Amino acid sequence: IDAGATSLRELQEAREALTRAEVAYRFARARLQLLNHPQAALDSAKLPEVEVRAPFDGVVQQVGTSPGSQISDGAPLLSFVQTNPLWVEVPLLPEEVAQLDLARGALVYELSPAKGVKARIARFVRRQPGADARTLQTRLYFQLDNPDNRFLPGQKVRATLFYPRQAQQLVIPAAALTIDMFGGTWVYEQTADTVFTRRRVQVDHFVGADSLVVRGIAPDSRIVVTGVSELFGSEFGNFGGEEEEDD
Repeated sequence: IDAGATSLRELQEAREALTRAEVAYRFARARLQLLNHPQAALDSAKLPEVEVRAPFDGVVQQVGTSPGSQISDGAPLLSFVQTNPLWVEVPLLPEEVAQLDLARGALVYELSPAKGVKARIARFVRRQPGADARTLQTRLYFQLDNPDNRFLPGQKVRATLFYPRQAQQLVIPAAALTIDMFGGTWVYEQTADTVFTRRRVQVDHFVGADSLVVRGIAPDSRIVVTGVSELFGSEFGNFGGEEEEDD
């Protein structure tokens, strides 16, 4: 992997194939022993034991057999998943992926994290085009270290991705943003003591859940955060629902 001759995914698949081959070999040896000693098959207590070892520690998800049942060659005994590390899948549109700095990885945390719980950094592993031709989404995979089993296989999580660092970015609270019926994004700027002017802004990207980066207003603008919906409703009520743009 360090030399770049193969990927982590290919290495894991090769190890899984080797494990399956070793298990098949042990079963074949046990079956040959039964054929060479047919009387032993009549006494279950004398049947040879075959030890099947998992290639890694994990959690059993499904058991495909029961005690005393006959198993065909190649039939799965059980399925289990690895808990450390985990892979996090993030579906995005291709044009969104092109804007990201994937070398910085992703911040992963629960959908409703407890107060004081910090996000965990996951390392970017690979990208894969989506199978759905309608959405054309690209699936990004990040490897997440999980030694304390904080996250579980199949759990839905939130992931924050990074854009390339820029010299200056204007960040405002998400509560300051209002969206009209046409999808336009606006903020209210206080231009006098009791005067608020609606300004069109362009949302660049979100930073966490409570703030976003915008373009279209000056860094020293006084932006309304509390009561935005009341201002928006009052404005449209006075103008009969007509939209007045102030670019």
